[in-house]
Amino acid sequence: EYADLKGNEIVIDAYCGVGTIGMVLSKNAKEVYGVELNKQSVINARQNAYENKRNWTHQIQRGNRGNPK
Repeated sequence: EYADLKGNEIVIDAYCGVGTIGMVLSKNAKEVYGVELNKQSVINARQNAYENKRNWTHQIQRGNRGNPK
């Protein structure tokens, strides 16, 4: 509600953890990118997105040197 998303926005959910906020926002955004350092959180976020039929939500894990994994 506060974000007032119209459906054409691309949202970055920094430090997304397991993706709860990103999944809520994905209902009204074009795309959501979750960025998280913790590998297990990324695994859990992907599982949450799958179970909640939010497959258009993307989770990105960054390595210690800034290289995507």
